[in-house]
Amino acid sequence: MGLGIVKGTELLTACARLVHSIVLQMKGENEMQSRAVAEMNAVSGKYDYKYLLGFGKRLEAMAAYRRHDIENALELLDASTCYFDEIGNTAMASSNTLYRYLWQSGKTLQRLCQALRKGPSD
Repeated sequence: MGLGIVKGTELLTACARLVHSIVLQMKGENEMQSRAVAEMNAVSGKYDYKYLLGFGKRLEAMAAYRRHDIENALELLDASTCYFDEIGNTAMASSNTLYRYLWQSGKTLQRLCQALRKGPSD
């Protein structure tokens, strides 16, 4: 019985960390958000709780995107999508797919703008 209570308490704490991480992300408190996500991921990994693992990867992807680390952001987003697919959460998987397309199109647009700034090649 005691182990069940500990597991339940740890998972509730991880869920609270998820909400806390989202708030920190909105406030732009990146360092604190990174710590909260790491704590959430530790508990989620311990119990293989795929929903929180998926959300953790998603939050890490968004943080990487904000740092302009697009390649890493896309890898993390793909990992998140896999977790959501595993549990049949098509809404979150589809949302991640939408983010992926937006981020990729932004990357393509960025390359196009850089090419235009350089001017025509001789």
